[in-house]
Amino acid sequence: MNIQNTPTFNLGVAIQETGINPDTLRAWERRYGLPQPARSEGGHRLYSARDIDTIKWLNSRLIEGMSISKAVNLWRTLESSGSDPLAEMPSPLTVPTAAPPVDVSAGAKIEELCAEWVRACLDFDEASADYIVTHAFALFPPETVLFEILFAGLSQIGDLWYQRQATVQQEHFAAAFVSKRLNALVASAPPPLHQERIVVGCPPKEEHSLSALLITYLLRSRGWNVVYLGANVPLENFQDTIVSVSPSLVVLTAQMLAAAAELKDVAVVLAEEGVHLAFGGMIFNRAPSLTKQIPGFYLGEDLRNALPMLEHLLTSTPPLPGVPTESEATEVLDYFVEMRPALEEKVCTSLGGVMPHEYLQIVNQYIAQDIIAALKFGDIAYLGGELAWIEGLVENTQIPDELMRRYWQSYYQATDEALGVRGADIVDWIANVSPMNA
Repeated sequence: MNIQNTPTFNLGVAIQETGINPDTLRAWERRYGLPQPARSEGGHRLYSARDIDTIKWLNSRLIEGMSISKAVNLWRTLESSGSDPLAEMPSPLTVPTAAPPVDVSAGAKIEELCAEWVRACLDFDEASADYIVTHAFALFPPETVLFEILFAGLSQIGDLWYQRQATVQQEHFAAAFVSKRLNALVASAPPPLHQERIVVGCPPKEEHSLSALLITYLLRSRGWNVVYLGANVPLENFQDTIVSVSPSLVVLTAQMLAAAAELKDVAVVLAEEGVHLAFGGMIFNRAPSLTKQIPGFYLGEDLRNALPMLEHLLTSTPPLPGVPTESEATEVLDYFVEMRPALEEKVCTSLGGVMPHEYLQIVNQYIAQDIIAALKFGDIAYLGGELAWIEGLVENTQIPDELMRRYWQSYYQATDEALGVRGADIVDWIANVSPMNA
């Protein structure tokens, strides 16, 4: 008898060796027939050494980002071709045998898993975060895990950061974790079934690419041919890329006002080339009126509803939206850009020796780019929604509140002197809305 295939080990040993929850093992056996343990005379499961290696193999594929159904399909495909999956694939990863950090039984609630994942990220505990998500993929469809655990958890951590209860480092840790998982899912997506090509990415000045990466996975998992460009795609040579790829659709996401203004510029170029654009992102949720100024199709507030719209755009030929007329604020915008160096020099001179130069550069840069973006959209009032984000950025650079009030007073005086009557809208906004008098 082949010792490797001899049913020798009980359920407890299988759990200890693999780190997989017993309910998860039972669910795999019931739904997918893998593994297939023998039974003792008393009806108890008995696993062979190969069964345990099979479980480890499956879990390794989950850690790499596959769903359990895709992992089982890969196993079956290798078997049907005459290959041994355990010989053909890399050796299984080592799975910790310590007690699980959270109940990941088949009856575990998705909200509880999300809360535990958030807690693990706030503790910088990558092993526990991996454990939770790996087992969640074993229990739920990939899209459920992505939306209800990873992106819901990221939103919670973002809220904690906004409330100053989480740090930038904790938020970045969680985002990097989600990026790793999404990239693995994208890499394991099936070959495209459709000939149409879709370009997905982020406009210039947008470094947050998770939404675009999620859209890439959603489309690829359904057989669409996606060219993913990533974050901060420069406008230069973009037309050449469009000619080279010849996409049926371009999808761009923006989270902040400055990136939305860049997206508008890209959208105008695409409209002139006759290419359809779909777009979305957090900034359009905060300021819905911005969507009317983008010559494209808005994906809505919730990305869970984006896929039907994208597939509709790909399978029909809706007319291209018109290009918006030039804003009346263009003259003010040009003047601000012209006077910006003198304005910022006044601020630096006023606060030199009071505020570190590197802090002045950071705050000057973000305020100026948001003023430019608001003017591109024709209304300085759009800047109001960005103040909380700028304040949060400043808070995490540990600039004291009193120093920030002095900064805003200095910025107001500099804009008043540098821009005068021609920049009255900007000066008035700073005087009435900025936190300099808080």
